[in-house]
Amino acid sequence: MAISFNGRIIVTSTAAGPALEGMNIACGMKASSGAVDHVELHDGRLTWTTIGSSAPLGPCGTGLLDMVATLLNAGVIQESGRIIEPGKARLDGVRERENIRCFHLLLPSPVNSEGIYLNNKMYGKYSLPKGLWLRESSCCSGRPGCGNLRLKPFIWQAVSVIV
Repeated sequence: MAISFNGRIIVTSTAAGPALEGMNIACGMKASSGAVDHVELHDGRLTWTTIGSSAPLGPCGTGLLDMVATLLNAGVIQESGRIIEPGKARLDGVRERENIRCFHLLLPSPVNSEGIYLNNKMYGKYSLPKGLWLRESSCCSGRPGCGNLRLKPFIWQAVSVIV
């Protein structure tokens, strides 16, 4: 995390990777070949890229952020964090999986037997790094010379961060 203030840049970091790259996300993975690293909505369809232009195996942290942000913007994920009911989404992909509502970015296939999906339970785990980022931003704002720094929270890619 970096904060720019009066021509100064203050930088800090926190270990949020495990929360985004598989620890609590069933199909998440580290940023390696086959990881979905970018998700966008084009003409009503989701598109994605993978590291190494390989077959998609799961989202890395960046891909997961993009996926959640895109689904929020498309109205698939509500502001409460819940995935909307099948049939009410503008995008195809909302389904029930083991009695839990989920959104499939990629359906199961011979290359990826589980597919790539996000469900309501995973989304709750996904929000865990928020506290880490909030703590680090307050550490940055408390640095000498930043006493007048006013941080404004906003939703960025579906998680609260501070700028």
